[in-house]
Amino acid sequence: MEQTLAMNNESKDKKTLAMNNESKDKKTLPEIDSQAITYNLSITPDNRLKQHQLSLDTVYELEKAHRELYEKPKSTP
Repeated sequence: MEQTLAMNNESKDKKTLAMNNESKDKKTLPEIDSQAITYNLSITPDNRLKQHQLSLDTVYELEKAHRELYEKPKSTP
């Protein structure tokens, strides 16, 4: 029982801390794109995974192109 009370007090402290910081952080946080969220919730999980994989593939290609462009060529002995 004491452990439960301690956990409840910890979560209340965290909530209070979060509420105290909320007004300060609102100025720096980006706005939420509710249209993107609505769209993503309207498509199937499989389609969301496919879109995510396409995004990852794009990132990997960009990273590869960056490495190829900016890495110094290794000289052979």
